[in-house]
Amino acid sequence: MNVAEIRNTLKNAAAAQVQQYPQYRGHFEDYVLVRARKNVKSKLGQSFTKDELAIARPVVYENQRTLPSGRVKTYFTIVVWSLTNRCDTHVILDEIQILEDVKLSRDTL
Repeated sequence: MNVAEIRNTLKNAAAAQVQQYPQYRGHFEDYVLVRARKNVKSKLGQSFTKDELAIARPVVYENQRTLPSGRVKTYFTIVVWSLTNRCDTHVILDEIQILEDVKLSRDTL
């Protein structure tokens, strides 16, 4: 698999989807190639199917949510572009396989 070629093909497809919106110029420059480990659904419906290739921002976001029990749950997400839904989607990090050797930075939401 030629990772760079596939990544660039996906970046070009994503850029074509949003070319009419100037705020997306250069949006995908640092995105890397990833694969969905399982089917992923979001509020917009099916975002990724198992083994689907996609592009993602190389940043891991730390999220915290308070459960009804009062316990705080910490989980990590990565932003992946969904060609199906035509938008960035936060996906649980364990559900995505990063296919490039990159150092992920960290951020909080």
